[in-house]
Amino acid sequence: MAKAKEMTPEGNTVEHGGFDPLAADWRDRLSQSGTATIQVDAAPCQAQLTLRGDPADPAFAKAVEAQTGLLPPPVANTLTADEHCRLLWLGPDEWMLLAPPHQGALLLSGLTVAFAALSPATNAMVIDTSETRRALDVWGPDAVQLLERGCALDLHPRAFPIGRCAQGLLAGLPVLIAHLPRRNGANHPCLRIFARTSMVRHLAWWLVDALAEFRRPGK
Repeated sequence: MAKAKEMTPEGNTVEHGGFDPLAADWRDRLSQSGTATIQVDAAPCQAQLTLRGDPADPAFAKAVEAQTGLLPPPVANTLTADEHCRLLWLGPDEWMLLAPPHQGALLLSGLTVAFAALSPATNAMVIDTSETRRALDVWGPDAVQLLERGCALDLHPRAFPIGRCAQGLLAGLPVLIAHLPRRNGANHPCLRIFARTSMVRHLAWWLVDALAEFRRPGK
């Protein structure tokens, strides 16, 4: 089985124990299905930690910021980010932290210790959910038009600008979509789509099939 791999800033390859449903063969298939106006690829593998806590408790917010450098976004369907990490709003007391794979264990440990020191009334907790989701990136001038074929969310930049995220259905699958300012260091705003690991290959098939319409004459 193919395993997920990620390159660290030091140039070392980190291999993850879980099966990667978007390994090299699927990366090739996705990239080859792209058009002049839409590109699709597997998103880089990242550590994914789910945080729960009381956003109104300053001690909780301070603990998260001390460990991650980010404050939990208090506004629904938004995210906060720095050069290395992103913190996405999932619910009134729930967020997803995305971080480089080699930082996942350290962040999990640090947050666990920090939350244990808080008042029990805060109900703070952190769980490693890295294996539960896999993500695809879609970008280009017609990216929104492609996704509109299978998603009821309004993803037009006027309603869904950079820095927004939302949960909904795409191709009948539950997904989390985030509008990011760039992809892999390039200046390409993109829509990153998180789906359950067991379902992401189905989503990839749907994207490849939908992209075929954009390669027809007149498209």
